Amino acid sequence: MTDIAIVCGLGGHYAGMKLLDNAYMSYDHFYIICKGTFTLNTKIGKRYILNNPIPSNHKKFSLISYLKTQIIISVKIFQILIREKPKIIMSTGPSLLTIPTFYFGKFIGAKTIFIENIARFNPSISGRMVYPIVNKLFVRTHQLLKKYGQKAELYDNYNNNGNRNIISRNKKNIIFVTTGSSNYPYNRLIKKMDNIAPKLPLPVIMQIGNIMYKPKNTMFFSFCESNELKKYYERADIVVGHAGGGTFLDMVKFGVRGIMLPRIKKYGEAAHNHQQEQTNLFQEMGITIAKNEQDLEDLLLHRRDDILPITLNLENGDRRLIYVIRKYIDNVLKTG
Repeated sequence: MTDIAIVCGLGGHYAGMKLLDNAYMSYDHFYIICKGTFTLNTKIGKRYILNNPIPSNHKKFSLISYLKTQIIISVKIFQILIREKPKIIMSTGPSLLTIPTFYFGKFIGAKTIFIENIARFNPSISGRMVYPIVNKLFVRTHQLLKKYGQKAELYDNYNNNGNRNIISRNKKNIIFVTTGSSNYPYNRLIKKMDNIAPKLPLPVIMQIGNIMYKPKNTMFFSFCESNELKKYYERADIVVGHAGGGTFLDMVKFGVRGIMLPRIKKYGEAAHNHQQEQTNLFQEMGITIAKNEQDLEDLLLHRRDDILPITLNLENGDRRLIYVIRKYIDNVLKTG
C-alpha cells in the first residue's frame, strides 16, 4: 500500500505540481503521468507513463481513436490503483488522467486532492468533473473561487511585490526561447526567432521541442531536465516562450523579462486555444504578450525597454498551501 498517487500531465500541470513537491516528497509516493519526450527524459522517481490520446498533430485527431485510448488509459489506471492502493490521490490535471483516477480512487477508498493551475481563471474540465467527489479542492485565483462552490479553498499567490529580489542583470548574457514540454511543434515561434537572431544584441539559445525545422542562426536543443533549464533562465536577459502555464511559472520564479507568443490551434500548435484565452491574466501579472510574429520582432528589435522584469511573488501562497496539504495528508495517514 502506497501513501500518495501524484497525477499530472505535461507543461503547466507538471510545473504546478513541482511547485508543491515539498507537500508530498517525504511520503511514499508514485506518479501517474502523460507520455512525452519530456517525461521520458526526466527523473521523477517511481512513475507510470500513459499515452496521451490527443496526437501532437491535431489534424490526425480522431474521436473514435481518442475514446479507445481513453478506455485503455482508464483500465490501466484502475489496474495501477488496485496494485498500489494509494491512500491519497493528488492531481493538477489533465482530465484524461484525473477523472478516472479520482473516481476509481473513490471506489477503493482513497482521499482526493485537486489543485487548479496557478494560471487558470476558469474552472478546468478536471475540476468540474471531480468536484462532486473531491475531498479537497484548492484554487489559486479569486476569479476561480467565485466560480466554484463551497468546497473550493483559495491560496492566492498573486501579490505583486516590487521589493522582490530580482537576480542581477549583470550576468544576463543570452536571449532564451522555450516551447515548453508540449508535444505539439511550434514552427512559427522557432522560425521567427531564428530569422531575427542575427539582428539581436545577445546570442539566442532555443529549446525547440518536437519540430522538424533546425535553426541556422542559434544554438538549440529539443528538451532538457529542469536543473539544466534553470541555467538558461538564470542567464537570460529576456525569455521568449509560448503562453503555457509551465513557462509562466518559470518566468515568475526567476523574475525574468518575459515575452509570450500564444500557440494557435488552427496552425496545429495546440489542441485548443487556451493559451490565447489566458493571455489577459498573464499580462496582468507583468508578462509582455506579443500579438503576432511581427509584434514579437518589433518588441525585441525596437521596444526592449518596454519588457519589464516580473515582480510577482509566488512564495507566500505556495508555502501556505504546502502546509495545508501536508497537514491534511498527515491526518489521513494517521487515521488510516
